[in-house]
Amino acid sequence: MKKILLYLTLFSVVGLLSFTILNSGGKAGSSNAPGENNCTACHGGNPLNNGQGSVIINVGNGATEYTPGQTYPVDVIITRTGALKFGLCLSALQSNGANAGTLVATNTNENQILTQTIQGNIRNYLTHKNGGAVANDTKTFSFSWIAPSTDIGNVTFYCAANTANNNGSTSGDFI
Repeated sequence: MKKILLYLTLFSVVGLLSFTILNSGGKAGSSNAPGENNCTACHGGNPLNNGQGSVIINVGNGATEYTPGQTYPVDVIITRTGALKFGLCLSALQSNGANAGTLVATNTNENQILTQTIQGNIRNYLTHKNGGAVANDTKTFSFSWIAPSTDIGNVTFYCAANTANNNGSTSGDFI
């Protein structure tokens, strides 16, 4: 009797984890920053960076410097003719690989903040939510970034983007 209960519990947990993984959207640790993967860990079927799409990151309406503690709007514009669904994983990092400032999901229907430990640093990521990124040919993900409270030097935004055919699988997508 105990074995059956254990197996049923294990099956239920695996089933729940599988549902969560398949329905959560973007994955932490996929922004293509040093020590990371990109979206090809899940999506594929086409060459990486095939040149037929674009990703533009606009921080603070074109700001090239930050003021410590200030909040900046961020837009990530992903474009590819024929794409029907879009995704991203973005991180803002210091040169040592630690977080630089705070990412804030301002449209929680489309965006979420996830974390993962990479090279000893707990990194924060802004990713898409499953179902929140349907559009035709172009998609803008909008959120906020709060600059670090002190001047830490240069900040690098890393972003991997996905344009998908919305066929319900991870094949036929472009990264």
